Amino acid sequence: MLANIYLNDFCLKLHHQTPCEIVSYADDFVVLHKQAFNPKQLSWISDELTKEGLTLNSEKTHCVDMSKVGSEFDFLGFNFKRVKGYYRRSCYIKIQPSKKSQKKLKNTLRELVKHRTLLTIDVLISRVNRVLSGWKNYFGKVGYPRQVFFKMDWFLVARFYRWSKSRSQRRSLYLSRDAWDKLRKAGLVFLQPVKIKIV
Repeated sequence: MLANIYLNDFCLKLHHQTPCEIVSYADDFVVLHKQAFNPKQLSWISDELTKEGLTLNSEKTHCVDMSKVGSEFDFLGFNFKRVKGYYRRSCYIKIQPSKKSQKKLKNTLRELVKHRTLLTIDVLISRVNRVLSGWKNYFGKVGYPRQVFFKMDWFLVARFYRWSKSRSQRRSLYLSRDAWDKLRKAGLVFLQPVKIKIV
């Protein structure tokens, strides 16, 4: 709330005195302009924030030309990247969970599904589902998360396989075969929907 109060004057000034648009959340913001930024514009932004008693984070602040293929930036856990489209000379902005967000989820899952734990699979799945539910609700409604979701699901299955292997003295009979189906039947809710075979 305090960040929004401090940035309010700056956002209004940027909106009324420049041709730019600003997207902000708490103390993070992105300034959008159809033309490339120059050092004078960035200096103006820095000076205006200084007047409000704020300072730009030099490590996180940078200008990106999103008209070029391969250009990208992260904002609020998402990665925005300009990539080539399927049609000739077409391009689009691909939006998906950032690498930092993916790394954070992996670390959380590592802590939950440790290969040396006395927790039962029901308890583990219950805790994991709460995390996955929040992640899916946040990232699943914007952009193109399917590829990242599938990669995270594979990572999670590997964690459960390692857990199962440490629990069994018979080479992980529980999850050695059909791990995806067994975990789904046990109640695990994957990020990417699992196709069910109808026999």
